[in-house]
Amino acid sequence: MPKMIVALVTGFVIILLTGTSIVKAEDKNMALILAAAQGNLVEVNRLFNNGASVNAKNEEGSTALMAASEKGHLEVVEVLLSKGAKVNAKNERSTALMLASRESHLEVVKLLLEKGASVNTRNEIHGATALMLASWEGHLEVVKVLLDKRADINAKNADGLTALMLASQGGDLEVVKVLLDRRANVNVKNGKGQTALWLASRWDRHEVVNLLRAYGARQ
Repeated sequence: MPKMIVALVTGFVIILLTGTSIVKAEDKNMALILAAAQGNLVEVNRLFNNGASVNAKNEEGSTALMAASEKGHLEVVEVLLSKGAKVNAKNERSTALMLASRESHLEVVKLLLEKGASVNTRNEIHGATALMLASWEGHLEVVKVLLDKRADINAKNADGLTALMLASQGGDLEVVKVLLDRRANVNVKNGKGQTALWLASRWDRHEVVNLLRAYGARQ
């Protein structure tokens, strides 16, 4: 009868049987997602050597690529993509590109786009795109990269909000200017009949209000 050994791998207690294959597949896959989130490249490679599945999902529907992208672990993202990670895998909230864009991991964003990430995919809860998330958070360089890859500048989320509306409400003057220079519709209305100008005024974004008016915004 093979000897039983208990080991701890990146937070997971697993059973090893000497002389047999290592760990249940589910344990290996969950350990891979955790190691990716931690940026532990050595552990990621070790788990691959032991048969972990690159596209396995956890209970929230997240993959190792999504976990690494959210945390900005570029080297881990590179390895996962080289192992066949699905660049457009998603759960109901996000894709890897959305997560990297929201958290302003510029080099990860560039790599994901280079590998075929869909720039206009929407999440299933709010209908947000990567551009909307980056605009709301005020991540100027990410916004520029997404626009260069033909992100839909006038796309609306489930509430009828565009990237320009979100940036205007958030008060990021530079992002608002870039969106306006790229021909964002300055007078489009959301589901409540509100414009970017209305939102900027409501949240006392005075510099944004002046800029929007200079580009022809009406209340």
